[in-house]
Amino acid sequence: MLVKLFKYEFKACGRTLFPLYFLAIVLSILLSLTMGRNVSDFLQNSIAILFTAICTAVAVVTLLTTIRRFSRNVLGDEGYLTMTLPVKTSSIIWAKLINSVIYVIFGTIVAGITMITIGGAWQVFFRWEIYKELFIAIGQMDIYQWWALINLLLMCLLSLTGAILMIYFSLAIAQLNFAYKYRSIISAVVFIILNVVITNIFSILMINVPWDSLVGIDTNYLSIMRAQNIALTVTNIFNFLISAGCFLGTNYILKNKLNLQ
Repeated sequence: MLVKLFKYEFKACGRTLFPLYFLAIVLSILLSLTMGRNVSDFLQNSIAILFTAICTAVAVVTLLTTIRRFSRNVLGDEGYLTMTLPVKTSSIIWAKLINSVIYVIFGTIVAGITMITIGGAWQVFFRWEIYKELFIAIGQMDIYQWWALINLLLMCLLSLTGAILMIYFSLAIAQLNFAYKYRSIISAVVFIILNVVITNIFSILMINVPWDSLVGIDTNYLSIMRAQNIALTVTNIFNFLISAGCFLGTNYILKNKLNLQ
């Protein structure tokens, strides 16, 4: 059932986002073709303005679409239908979370493609020696570098997941009876408070970690890499706990305290 929920979410968001992604890439190609060519300044400026507007729209609409899907489909009028489906509440959250993460990644990839295209470096996609050198570099990585790479990828994923789940949790809290009349304002306030509290807790945690006893005081390569990886691992554990807390909190509210008046 989770797969079916995800497919429905993916298609629903795709109808809005994929045309924007396609338009952004097309405009980046047009802008790249006109740069440095004998074309009117008006045409080039018009394409540049359109491209900037589309890229801004991609970022904003991607965020708003994923938030709107959760807000309307679960917490809004459509919630009566969604919450009566014969599926676990956790499955609904998972479907929307996975969908949101994937579309944010898609949006980031599209942004990268458009930036490379505008820079006139689109040929890099067809230079196979670059891929060869990349594979060689990956093959020469030691255990500490692999650990750092995996940690960095996990940090990006957990940070993104945590931010999305924090938005879901804030929206869910704003649906409680005491906050329902002012849910838009309260959800924003809750999100800001959560960010401030979590940032301060993380700062206190990192300051009080006994780094000297963990990594020593040497400044050689192994000590530096070990310190970096331990810091990244601590960060990932912290982000995981925040994500898990927001997920469980959202699931509890949707399952036991949801107000769809």
